[in-house]
Order: sequence, then C-alpha cells, then structure tokens
Amino acid sequence: MPKIVVLIMVLALMSGGCSGDYWKAKFHLFQAENAYWKGHELRTKKVPREERLKKYEHACNDFLKVYDLKPGLFTLFRIESAYDACTRVGNEGGKETFEIFRDRYVQEHPTEAEYGDAVPSLDA
Repeated sequence: MPKIVVLIMVLALMSGGCSGDYWKAKFHLFQAENAYWKGHELRTKKVPREERLKKYEHACNDFLKVYDLKPGLFTLFRIESAYDACTRVGNEGGKETFEIFRDRYVQEHPTEAEYGDAVPSLDA
C-alpha cells in the first residue's frame, strides 16, 4: 500500500510541472549547501585541512551538478558559495564556471546584487 501512495505523490508532483531534473537539482543543492557549511563548521573546530577540503570538494561537485541541471535555482549567495568551494579545492573549471555565472547573474539581477537575496522593503 505505501508504494501506491508514493507513486501517486510522484505523479502528482510531476504533473504539477516539476521535472525529474528539478528534483535531482534540488537534491544536489541540498547536498552542496550541507557540505559547504559543514566545511565552514569544521574550520571552527580545528579539524585538519585535508578533511575540510573533502567537504568543499563534495560541495563544488554538487554545485556544478546543480548548474548543469537547473541553473535557475541559484541565488547570488549560492553562486558565491559555489565559487568559494571550488576555489578552496583548486577546481579551476568550477571556479571559472561560477565566476562567469556570477558576472552574468549580477547583470541580470542588479537589485539582488545591490541588496542581497532579500529585496528591501518599500518603506526603508
């Protein structure tokens, strides 16, 4: 019985316009952000650099997968996190990809580039 419920939920989600690539990208984004922040957290705990770099490498690879699947899921903050992760592990291809993407994104989203992910309130 539970398999039927899962199947119905998957079909309902897919009929709502969410493709398989979208869900794969969301999964990789979740993995990338968790690995990236885990790397930062390990810095405060004085964990050896090699162990932290494994987290950043995982983050860089997952951010690249998201970029290939659904680049529209990125915000400026996520692009900068991806760039940082790839830079830390010396992934020049990833670093260049996110540097170019960041420059293009800033041109296409000037308000976000100026104020961050949140748009300022009108009464500010």
